[in-house]
Amino acid sequence: MLSKIKNQMGIALLESILATTLLSIGLTGGLFLMQNATRTSVSTDYNVIASQFANEKLETIIADKALTATKYAGVINANYPNESITYGGISGAFVRKVVITEVNTSDLTTTQAGSGMKKVDVTVEWNNNSAQKILVSTLVTDY
Repeated sequence: MLSKIKNQMGIALLESILATTLLSIGLTGGLFLMQNATRTSVSTDYNVIASQFANEKLETIIADKALTATKYAGVINANYPNESITYGGISGAFVRKVVITEVNTSDLTTTQAGSGMKKVDVTVEWNNNSAQKILVSTLVTDY
């Protein structure tokens, strides 16, 4: 009996190779999960930041309509050119575009001059990628 115990000392080479292989597979899977979670987190952050930039511009347009002498007539594309926004030290990290269209009051999509209602679309893109963008819209009226 004592001789059997003496022969089983230590770990066999095969066992250590198997343990190392299983650990490396597990760690590799964990690293891929962490990388994916980080990428998703960054994407969500950019969505929130872009939404804030879009809402900021909408608030500016609404304030201009209420507070300037031109009122409703001043809400035109020429007064709100495209902007390149520096964020986090990155020049042009975001691009903000404003499109203002006077629309038909019945469907809010068909262009109709003199309707008294303008649709304001603010689009914010990032990473120079048109697939990565946020669009926020509102209506401005002449009332």
